[in-house]
Amino acid sequence: MANERLRTKAELKQFVAQNIKRKGITDDMLSIMIDVLWRDPANLRTSGFYLPGGTDAVINFDTPTRTFSIKPFDPLVENFIPRFGFFSWSYRAVYHRIFDENTIQIPNEEGLFAFYFGMNEDTRLQELKFLKNPSETEFKKLYEKETIISFIY
Repeated sequence: MANERLRTKAELKQFVAQNIKRKGITDDMLSIMIDVLWRDPANLRTSGFYLPGGTDAVINFDTPTRTFSIKPFDPLVENFIPRFGFFSWSYRAVYHRIFDENTIQIPNEEGLFAFYFGMNEDTRLQELKFLKNPSETEFKKLYEKETIISFIY
């Protein structure tokens, strides 16, 4: 039964709800759950970017101005709107699309800079941010709660 076809999350929920009281969790049910969850891109957590490695974005760093930028890759295809997507996590995965270039300038200081997308508490939108010389606790927060783009020293 589990090998018949791939099921959606909605089908999985319905299947489990209909059968859990009657049969408990069967081998087929567990197999279907593993198939559905294994294919879930939000659970893969490769980088936060929709495409692993962020291949739909162009990242640049201008050394003289110390400006970091990330913008959508434009394949110059007619009627295509350049954009890149990424997931952020709080209590569930949330998908974001960025259509414009984001830039941020770092201070003229030596150190390790972490660039990431984080929530702006005023606008409730994701924005480009950086953190200089993150501590172990800050590294943990970055990996668990933010979408890391790059590190530059």
